[in-house]
Amino acid sequence: MAASRPYRLSFSGAALQVEESIKIAQLYADLKDWEAVQAEVVGENALQKNQLKTTVRSFYEVRTRLKEMTPLQMERLAEGTFTEQQQLLWVAVCKVYPFIGAFALEVLLNKIQAFEYIVHESDYTEFLEAQTLKEPKLQQVSDSTYQKLRSRLYRMMEEAGIVNNREERVITPPVVTTYVAEALIDEDPKLLRYLLVSDRDIRQFINRIK
Repeated sequence: MAASRPYRLSFSGAALQVEESIKIAQLYADLKDWEAVQAEVVGENALQKNQLKTTVRSFYEVRTRLKEMTPLQMERLAEGTFTEQQQLLWVAVCKVYPFIGAFALEVLLNKIQAFEYIVHESDYTEFLEAQTLKEPKLQQVSDSTYQKLRSRLYRMMEEAGIVNNREERVITPPVVTTYVAEALIDEDPKLLRYLLVSDRDIRQFINRIK
């Protein structure tokens, strides 16, 4: 897991975009060139968007996330089951956006280790306050942006299958397959923590894969 990344907040205007990500990953698997993928996505409206600017914005956002993936992760994103695709995309989002990654580790993982399975509004508020103290960029955002960050975070957790829905927010720890674990361990075993896998279970995955 990278020690330091740009503190991007652009996810406030985006969702997990599972179907779009799968489509673009599959195109990249065929074309092996991002410019060719962009030409296909934009020229042929491969994402089936109503407006060109929406297509372009979606492509750039998805490409940013997919570029965080290793070749093996990209391959398995293109070929895995829908649940496996959700999990790989969630990890990619956690890598691209430190805010989301920190929430996964500091709130979600900590809660299930304490056998607590509901994400309360107070959990988000306390997390946001702690992050604001550590990250100057958060000190500059408006109240409306704070609300968008929360809304998009909850939506992504739902779309990734991390919580049952964005209203109740009951944590549903992912059932991680060896197919996904192997692709993440190949880069860094600690990435499995974004999927709420305990250190003990990570060691078991490593031993099983060996």
